[in-house]
Amino acid sequence: VPEWLRNMTKLTELSLKASSLTGIIPDWIGTDLSKLKFLDFGENSLEGPLPESVGTLSNLWILILNKNNLNGTIPLSFGQLKSLETFLIDDNQFEGNADIICARKDKIEYFIADCASNPETSSDVVEIRCDCCTLCCHDQNATCNDAEWLGNQESIWENGYGRVKWEFEAGEISLLNN
Repeated sequence: VPEWLRNMTKLTELSLKASSLTGIIPDWIGTDLSKLKFLDFGENSLEGPLPESVGTLSNLWILILNKNNLNGTIPLSFGQLKSLETFLIDDNQFEGNADIICARKDKIEYFIADCASNPETSSDVVEIRCDCCTLCCHDQNATCNDAEWLGNQESIWENGYGRVKWEFEAGEISLLNN
């Protein structure tokens, strides 16, 4: 994740989907970018555990981390994500359970994780136990959530979340008209 992003403290939306990111998700994502509402690091090669600091992003609505190499458990701090409506963590190597998300008073609208066993094996082993997931996937099914969760190609997110487009040219940043 580019270090220079940490200086963009007023940023509310960050999508680096399929950007060839490697390494870990840095702790400063949850501290320096505290205004984030939308965070998409899907379809990269990020690894390691989720930082506890991401659980302090009190305005976060959408967190997309699927199709990476992340591991570990869902941090306890994620129980503080009261605004979270969408959480995609399928096609990673998480373990344990999703109790911290499932214990929320308000139901999460979209929660997709690797909580399904592989039907091609006789094992009932799942990567993560989840009682509140809206869809359970397994790593051998690369298209598991495609029918459930495909963002359209326009500048508006499927669930009515307005996306802003910026243009970076000649050292200047300008807002594009949608």
